[in-house]
Amino acid sequence: MTIPGPSSRRMSRPAVAAAPASGPALLLAITLAPMAALAAFTPARIARVAAPLAAAVLVAGIAGEITHIGLFFVPALAAMAVAGVMLWREGS
Repeated sequence: MTIPGPSSRRMSRPAVAAAPASGPALLLAITLAPMAALAAFTPARIARVAAPLAAAVLVAGIAGEITHIGLFFVPALAAMAVAGVMLWREGS
C-alpha cells in the first residue's frame, strides 16, 4: 500500500478576483484617448485648450498610479508637452 504524495494529487489554483480599477487608472485608460484626439483632430484654437488639458489628465493619472503603472505614461506626457509647445509656436 502506497501513500499518495503531493505529485499524485491534482493541484488546483485558487480563484483570484480582479481588483476594481482605481480612479487614476480609469483617468489614464478612459479619459486620455478622447482628450488626445481632441487635441489632434480639431482646429488649432480648440487644440490649444485641449493639449494642456490632456497633459493635466496625464499628470493626475501618473501621480495617482506612480507606484503601479503611472511611469509607463511618462513618455506620453513628454509627447503631449512637445505637441503643446509646437502648437503654441504655430499660432504665433
